Amino acid sequence: MVVEHLLRPVSKLGTYGKQNRYLNLPHSDLNHLYRTLDILSEHKEEKEDYLFNREKSLFNMNVDVVFYDVTTFRFENIRKDTLRDFSFSKENKVNEV
Repeated sequence: MVVEHLLRPVSKLGTYGKQNRYLNLPHSDLNHLYRTLDILSEHKEEKEDYLFNREKSLFNMNVDVVFYDVTTFRFENIRKDTLRDFSFSKENKVNEV
């Protein structure tokens, strides 16, 4: 899921449908992908603390507060191309990518 998200961000259903793109990986059931998210969320803070402590010395700085961006990509256009395609819009717009 991580590799697919980095290379071509799609939904878990999209990841499931593309799993044959990678060699030597066992087939995963769609429900297995969804259950994995539950397991990851149970240990979220533990993983964040580990990653933070591992990398905090990168810039030799004292850190009091950390912010990170959780926004999504958004396009407004009426023409599709290889990056943008017609889809459901959060604003319920139709006939736009």
